[in-house]
Amino acid sequence: MQIIRLERVRSRPPRVRIHVEDGPPLVVSDEVIARFAVGVGDELGTARWEEIRRAQESGEARRIAINYLSYRPRSEREVVRHLVGKKIAEEVAEQTAARLRSLQMIDDDAFARMFVRDRLRRGGHGPGLLRQLLIQKGVARAIVDHVVPELASEENQRTAAVALARGRLRRSSGRKEDALRRRKRLYDLLLRRGFSNDIARAALQLLKV
Repeated sequence: MQIIRLERVRSRPPRVRIHVEDGPPLVVSDEVIARFAVGVGDELGTARWEEIRRAQESGEARRIAINYLSYRPRSEREVVRHLVGKKIAEEVAEQTAARLRSLQMIDDDAFARMFVRDRLRRGGHGPGLLRQLLIQKGVARAIVDHVVPELASEENQRTAAVALARGRLRRSSGRKEDALRRRKRLYDLLLRRGFSNDIARAALQLLKV
């Protein structure tokens, strides 16, 4: 197929639409144009055209992933899911995430530590819930099984459980209920949030509920 026209596309980042004689056009970045040194009149075989298309998709996947990571750290699986959701082929998404991992732009161990510390600091998440959420985010069980016990010490769990129960007590201060019902409601809440029976009882004892 022969390139018959290169059309500048108004977009950010800048792109060029490659029009060919026999087939639909392809929109690519300036980087891809420079890399393959294509111009009007060039003859492209099917393999070369596919190479250009894949290079564009990989570049677009990298751009999307880096932008996604700029807001906050993500797990590797979150990045892959985000790329697939943006219509990037799963194979390309996997390769992009692996490349960013090799550049230390994705680090599931560091992500899991940040996630656990943040949830413990804010309160409301026991180790059971932390494990569940990390696994849902695609973090490997080996990492989860190492990070959660290390950071969610009994002291940290008690602090988080007390903060959660105290906050719930404050928000429901106007509710009319007897002491036994209030204690059961808070106890059940702590269990649902992944705290153990012992931690839930200790937190309520500290609050004298």
